[in-house]
Amino acid sequence: MCSNMWRAISGGGFPQEKLQEKLDSAVTVLLKKIGIQEGARIQYGVTVPRTYREAVQLEKETGLPWTRATKEETTEKLVEAYDSFELLKDGETPPGPEFQRVKLKTIWTRTAEGKCKARTVALGNRIDAEKNSRYCNVVQTPHARAVMTVGLANGMEIDICDIKSAYVSCRGVQKIYVDSLPPEFGELAGRGAYVKSNLYGLSTAGAVFAMDLQTKLLGVGFKQSTHDRSVYYRESDTPEHGKQLCYICAYVDDLLIVSHDMTNLRNELKDLYTMKHFTSGEREGT
Repeated sequence: MCSNMWRAISGGGFPQEKLQEKLDSAVTVLLKKIGIQEGARIQYGVTVPRTYREAVQLEKETGLPWTRATKEETTEKLVEAYDSFELLKDGETPPGPEFQRVKLKTIWTRTAEGKCKARTVALGNRIDAEKNSRYCNVVQTPHARAVMTVGLANGMEIDICDIKSAYVSCRGVQKIYVDSLPPEFGELAGRGAYVKSNLYGLSTAGAVFAMDLQTKLLGVGFKQSTHDRSVYYRESDTPEHGKQLCYICAYVDDLLIVSHDMTNLRNELKDLYTMKHFTSGEREGT
């Protein structure tokens, strides 16, 4: 085998296509021996499903909670927590041509910590949207560094946090519908529905969330920097430091927050969104 391979590589008489067939066959046998299907997605040594049918099958074979992760994403989050869909009645069709049809796809992943996760996204590249409705500004690196420098120089606290389910917490702006919810939606599978939430995958999703964040922060007294529209600041009056500025730098749904009164600022943000705080040691669900 090795001599034949060498002759093929060096231009010998062994046909290249025959060598490829033998290599493919050997790889297939090896994958079967270690329990991996040919063409499977592997993450951190674990086979990850590509379809809901595979998720059900892999859970039976490995015991990993793929269907539980799917239910958390579809039924518990999108349907129940965020009311993302308005079901169409039997035989009902959208009222006009302004409604565009979109397909949903669930993507399964395995994290480095060993958690099974699922995320349902819209195939938003297949629907039309105005170019100016797709733009999402993010904080520029020099401006984020400048804010951190000001914070460190003035003895302020610094935290980095992530907004949980940021996009779907907002209402979408595009008129879209699905003609058939996929199997992972359980009892709702096969039903048509209007899409009300700002689903991941839509070309306007980032811009819609940025506008929602802007509206909420301005509503609690923040102002936008004229140099970078993703830098927000607010003057606060604290007993210990007097009048001070606090800052929020937004990189889509990741926030850099700098303040003398971090506890109150965190609580304010938790009233606006479900937050995940990393620097302070807090984790998802707090």
